[in-house]
Amino acid sequence: PPPPPPPPPPPDFQAEDGIRDTSRGLVGSEMCIRDREEAGYITGYHAAVDERRIGFPVTVFVSVALHKQSDGDLRAFENACLTWPLVRECYMISGEADYHLRCVAPDLETFEQFLRNTLSATPNVASVKTQVTIRPTKREAGVPLEVARPAR
Repeated sequence: PPPPPPPPPPPDFQAEDGIRDTSRGLVGSEMCIRDREEAGYITGYHAAVDERRIGFPVTVFVSVALHKQSDGDLRAFENACLTWPLVRECYMISGEADYHLRCVAPDLETFEQFLRNTLSATPNVASVKTQVTIRPTKREAGVPLEVARPAR
């Protein structure tokens, strides 16, 4: 007998057809997935995971201000940031701080060790302000294509 069919994908799984449908608004329906990847419209694929269920219940947003902001100073901080596994996202921002980080950790002790021994000890870091999250309210990947302007 033939093997049983594979189980259906989880509800948040985007099969290639879903990606194809979602990406149509980017540059026109004649472009295939591979063309969109090569043109840089699609930069990767990921699975949406429940961070808490896989052992990372702590999410912390961190604002980092630097002493100096020359190109070399900014590049040095960004390069350091790329090596830190707890930092999942890093944005250069305007305002009182220079960078905004989203960090995850298995517990507050692990985050505190990172904060004290790594982040705060990084050359040129002037100040660090943290916000420990209580729970997520909305997490949505991608961009809202339904409000996108047509590509020029």
